[in-house]
Amino acid sequence: METKRLAICSTIQQAYMLRDILMNEGINCILTNEAQSMLYPGLNFTSPEIWVEEEDYDEAYAIYQDVINGQADIE
Repeated sequence: METKRLAICSTIQQAYMLRDILMNEGINCILTNEAQSMLYPGLNFTSPEIWVEEEDYDEAYAIYQDVINGQADIE
């Protein structure tokens, strides 16, 4: 399985929200730097990242764009 970084999130809460949206859409993803971002919030080298499988990247990126543009249907 080849993965590709989808996003670097500002906060762990933002990362959790994006992860949950992707998972609800059937896209498996990996959240990295979770513990470090909670210990050292605000430092760029510890920002949480979302990674997805390469074959899901285009669909995941479209969802991500909807989220950051406020067009996602978040319930």
